Amino acid sequence: MDASKSVAGLISVAAWSPEGERIAGATSPSPDSVAIWDATTGSELLTVNSHGDLCQEEFNFFHDLAWSPTGDRLAVVAQDTNSGTGCETVVLDATSGERLLVLEDYESAVRSLDWSPDGSVLLTGHESGIVRMWNAQSGVEISTLSDHSGPVMDAVFSPDGHRIASASEDGIVRIWNTETGKKQMVLNGHAGAVKSVDWSPDGMLLVTGGNDGFPRVWDASSGETLLVLPGHVEEVVIVTWSADGRRIASQGLDAVIKVWDAATGGLLFQITNAAPEPSTKRGFVEFSPDGDWILAGGTRVLGLRLW
Repeated sequence: MDASKSVAGLISVAAWSPEGERIAGATSPSPDSVAIWDATTGSELLTVNSHGDLCQEEFNFFHDLAWSPTGDRLAVVAQDTNSGTGCETVVLDATSGERLLVLEDYESAVRSLDWSPDGSVLLTGHESGIVRMWNAQSGVEISTLSDHSGPVMDAVFSPDGHRIASASEDGIVRIWNTETGKKQMVLNGHAGAVKSVDWSPDGMLLVTGGNDGFPRVWDASSGETLLVLPGHVEEVVIVTWSADGRRIASQGLDAVIKVWDAATGGLLFQITNAAPEPSTKRGFVEFSPDGDWILAGGTRVLGLRLW
């Protein structure tokens, strides 16, 4: 399978807008950090220095970015390149690039971002092992979820917003109740750190990936492992579900993206030469909202047509 469209540059993270008409990416290391492109033409719509004086160094790299559900805001988190010091999470206006909000958190670097389905809450996963929920309008912290013994590499809301799944280098995936902040379930099956987690669109299943190289599909109610997906020869850094729930994509440090049948676990196809960004070992792979394209890479943005 060949790349159909590409945008040059060292892109460490990228994501489709909710309507699928735009792509946002963060270039690392660079002072002009965040760009938004037209997904059809590839033309640049916006370039902005998202953090400015919030970082101690001129150059920084980016752990994550996330569109708000309505596509009018973009949350971005960065880290100083040399010192490794975390910069604050910022929320940008996706049209003007104006900085709307800064989440001031000096305890530890943020590794992941997600919005609640209604756009009212921002979720951050931290190197210190905690997960935080923030009011997305005021920037006030709502609650802290604390039980991981290692850095939280990914944390995501369920489609209905009632649960959170967090993946950690402690090798555990935890499911939390968003209203009470209490832990509902522990998923333990990976051999080593868990780097990524994603809910199925109906909220009934989870897919996870980590250092053992075997993505897993779980029943989100019982905690039972339903599928183990073999084939990667190095650690899996990200997993994601298609919007129709029929496919799963995974990216590994082996520079391979694999697309799986979510029901059977069968391998549908794979994309080679898609290496994660080397400094963070964090890749990105995401289906377009209509399911016709995959956004993937680590060294550049690649739009790959699904057959």
